Amino acid sequence: MISMKKCTSGTLVFIIMIITMTYAQDPARVEVPPHIYQSFLTKTGSECWGYGGIDVVGSDSTIFPFSNPGLLSANCFSADIEFAKHYNARGPFGFKYDNQMIVPSYAVVQFPVKDWKMAAGYANYYDLQILFDPIPVTTIQQPAGTGEFWDAKIHIQLHTFFAAVQYSIHPKFSIGFTLAANYFRRRDEIFRFEAKGDDWSWQSVLGIAYRPDEQLTFAASFRYLNDIQYTVDTSGDELFIAPPDTEIVGVNEIPVASLQREFTGYARFPWEFKVGLSYRFQTRFQIFAMVNFQEWSRVHPYYDDQQQFHIGLQARVFSGTGLSLGFFTQWEADKGQYSIAKYLDQNFITIGLSQKLFKKFQFNISFMDSRLFSNPEVERNYGEVADEFHQTKILLGLQYKFI
Repeated sequence: MISMKKCTSGTLVFIIMIITMTYAQDPARVEVPPHIYQSFLTKTGSECWGYGGIDVVGSDSTIFPFSNPGLLSANCFSADIEFAKHYNARGPFGFKYDNQMIVPSYAVVQFPVKDWKMAAGYANYYDLQILFDPIPVTTIQQPAGTGEFWDAKIHIQLHTFFAAVQYSIHPKFSIGFTLAANYFRRRDEIFRFEAKGDDWSWQSVLGIAYRPDEQLTFAASFRYLNDIQYTVDTSGDELFIAPPDTEIVGVNEIPVASLQREFTGYARFPWEFKVGLSYRFQTRFQIFAMVNFQEWSRVHPYYDDQQQFHIGLQARVFSGTGLSLGFFTQWEADKGQYSIAKYLDQNFITIGLSQKLFKKFQFNISFMDSRLFSNPEVERNYGEVADEFHQTKILLGLQYKFI
């Protein structure tokens, strides 16, 4: 038997809950928990996230094939690639989120075909990585510790490959459609236990845009994602956790996982309806606003539908140079009594820079952080108050136009 001491009680309790409530049950009756949260929908659009993440309308033409194909404006062949850096974010019970480089986070090519505008590309749509504090391993023979540490990690991704088309019905009105294939991948590595699964599904986006004049644009889009059902394969040595130093009533020896089994996993992502507007004034300035209505209730019975708010400003300070400032909300849908998501609500400030280079190139960088506004305090170790949960992300993008 292997036991673990001197470890964070909250961390150990949560890990035990994950395994025993999921993988140690009868496979015919268990549904693997989704772990789908607002905080880990990947931010794509290296220019638009500088002005608050308004991707249904705005000046960032590279993101429209994926976010609102009604504004796809491929007047020539162009190519864009983006990278994202997600800095480490600490959460309750010693969780460590993000801390990864996503390469690429987004890539697209756009081109015209007579009166039609077309595009094809890739987007990292969802990327959740949870790391737990290492847990020292002790044995009966070595109660002070063996020198080993067991790690736990959960990584869930949704990769999307899409194609988009746009057509202008009228000089002031256009419509577009995006069809995409999703590849879902999940890996849970907990001590000597591993669970993995993957599968394919699809999603689509319908977008429209109306321009009553050269200064004002109204736009809307609807995103539909198909449910994903996948098989989870588990493997690993038989494992028992006996945490003698934790104050957990009734927990002495817990059989966690043994033998190889198969489970059914479900992944559901929210449907989204976005409406937004942009207004240009005094030639150099443009303001943006967007509301994102999200149907999270379809993801899980405990989830509530949400509305996210975005507002931003962009100024062309020099020829070919743009500076952006924005704000957006990131409110979680899971409001269950024992959910960790209630600690993850955030409000972000964003800044961005776009620079045209040699006429054919454009470089974009966006920075977003939620430290400025107060977040709920994160309870850790059943009473100790840890740092407030916050996320910091940087997006880099490079576009080339074959003029």
